[in-house]
Amino acid sequence: MNLSNINNSKAQYLEIETYFAIEHQWPPQTEPHITLSIPHHYMVWVIDEGELFVKIENQQWHLQAGDVFFAPRRQTRHLLAPRGGHWWSLDFLPRWFNNIDPLQTLGKPIVWKHSAQFTELQQLMQLLVTRWMSPWDKGPLQPALLERYFQELPGHCPAFSMEEKLICQGLAQAILGWCLKELSQSEIYVPLHETLPPWLQRTLALVEENPALSINELARDAAFSPVQLRRLFHRWLGLSPREYLFQRRMDKARLLLEETNWTIPTVAQSVGFSSPSSFTRAFKTIYGMAPAQQRHSSQEPAKKLFPL
Repeated sequence: MNLSNINNSKAQYLEIETYFAIEHQWPPQTEPHITLSIPHHYMVWVIDEGELFVKIENQQWHLQAGDVFFAPRRQTRHLLAPRGGHWWSLDFLPRWFNNIDPLQTLGKPIVWKHSAQFTELQQLMQLLVTRWMSPWDKGPLQPALLERYFQELPGHCPAFSMEEKLICQGLAQAILGWCLKELSQSEIYVPLHETLPPWLQRTLALVEENPALSINELARDAAFSPVQLRRLFHRWLGLSPREYLFQRRMDKARLLLEETNWTIPTVAQSVGFSSPSSFTRAFKTIYGMAPAQQRHSSQEPAKKLFPL
């Protein structure tokens, strides 16, 4: 399966943790700079002005204005900007289903030259970097300031308000989405499903089709005991089958409340709850409101939400 299957494999479980987002401004004749490896991390560089030479092991890339550099951070990188350069960089850690690296098959850097959507990505990077670096008042970083920046980095993000963290998270996810779209367009795929064993692919598909299934039924289909299923499921996804089933049942229930006229007891039964009262308690725990309130709020006319 290729990138077009992300929707079917539930892209909402694809998360991104931002490590840093920086604006770089290197003057001409800057000394060569070494950037160390960080396993499991990835980076996106958007080149705005000048040029940048990047050497990783025995390969070298010449980046110019309008280029996008997308790469894993598994190896040490040597950087040189003989005529100076200005670019934005995002370093991030992606997770799929809490535990899986969805980009693990990305073996080497990719360069996109003058993408038709470059301006869109440039704007996203500017917005993210401006918010991310705002508490750090030095502006664009030169190599001489990078060491000080990274010394202050561990306490940087926690200083944000909850609202700012959400905004930065959304911008970082939009940037990753842009990159995934470019990967698809260049016929390089990120095989999200192929990272999972066949039994787990089938188990997730069964839950998607019918979230009311029990753990015993899922174990029987996978030819495991319930104990084996719990252990292997947690090893792959970082959560138990019960936790995953609960998430999917709540997702499905909310969708049914918003898109059908089914009664609350019918919705509860369809997603595997034995009684409407237990379903209502669980729904309130997740969404902070009763199922009937959720249905009412989703069906309010737009004119009530946005009065003229």
